[in-house]
Amino acid sequence: MIHDLTVEVGDDRWWQFAVNTVGGNALVGIAPGEETDRLGGSVTVFNGETGGTIRTFCCLGALSLGVGENVLLGGEGGAALYDPATGNVIRTYTIADPERRGVLSLARVGRTLAVAAAFPVGVHLFDERTGTRIGFAGTNHGNARRFGSTMAVSGSRLAATEVPQVNVFDLAFGALLATIDSPAGFPRGTFGTSLAYVDGLLAVGAPSASSAGGAVHLFDANHALVTSLTADGVGLDFGRSVTALGRSVAIGAPTEDGGTVVIFSPCGDGVVDAPVEQCDDGNDDPTDACDGACRLTTPGGDVCGDADANGSATVTDGVLVLRAVAGLASPCTATRCDVDGDGRIGLTDGVQVLRFAAGLPAALLCASDNAPRIR
Repeated sequence: MIHDLTVEVGDDRWWQFAVNTVGGNALVGIAPGEETDRLGGSVTVFNGETGGTIRTFCCLGALSLGVGENVLLGGEGGAALYDPATGNVIRTYTIADPERRGVLSLARVGRTLAVAAAFPVGVHLFDERTGTRIGFAGTNHGNARRFGSTMAVSGSRLAATEVPQVNVFDLAFGALLATIDSPAGFPRGTFGTSLAYVDGLLAVGAPSASSAGGAVHLFDANHALVTSLTADGVGLDFGRSVTALGRSVAIGAPTEDGGTVVIFSPCGDGVVDAPVEQCDDGNDDPTDACDGACRLTTPGGDVCGDADANGSATVTDGVLVLRAVAGLASPCTATRCDVDGDGRIGLTDGVQVLRFAAGLPAALLCASDNAPRIR
């Protein structure tokens, strides 16, 4: 835990909650009451280093988006860009809002701002620098399917939810690329509740999508299903939120008394995805020093100089130490690979293991008392 960011709600219920960032600071938006209240709520800017409050914007709505060093807030009649230091309005992005329904979501595609209107339904596109409306992405299904209630961006691609479908647009050409449906075998009702692009894949959340809980489906650039992620036992709302964490995907599963975040990583591709993976040796063999979940294992106990934990120090171990020095995938731990005991894994450690493997004089002197030394 770094900071516990607290917002006084003044109510025990809220219909909208949003977290985002601007620069190195955090944005927390909340709209108390019921969704029928539609408008109102606040966005608080927290200092990322101290956790203290910089400014609270009230009562414009709970939706926010960091745009450079400024904050974009969505509410009645569109969105507006604010300077968090002064609280002053920099620019407005106006949409027709005859029923005062506000906006559903915000996204940024290069220098284009996407503002999804609650009514009439559609995603309005604005030039960030001038506030000029430059485009529109619409739906053929009327106003009942919450088009644009969640959006995600990758390059010029904009994915917009239209529960129970997801539409993908290429804004560079102003074209609808695809409409994605829920995979077979999963109920359709919540497909598209959350969206995020993760390492080129589109992650689509569908809470309560199965009897065991929700699911998150990953689609490739051609909109073909890659895999469906499930997490039994964490609650039916698994998939209520989703975001990228480097090459990994973090999935929220809120519950009445708290909730869980489950992180999935592409184990077995030879790339260590911190902080999720401890190792990744390019396979899913659970019997070596890196198991099928990319966690370190020590089947024979830690032995100094034995990088792969197979019980002996060989040329392979020397190479694995050098891979660790170069920042490449390696099952090395300090207990096994810091053979000179200086507190770090360095080039000298790899050389010493290679000398030992070749039968040359070598000193394998790991500092850990838990590591038997090979003499």
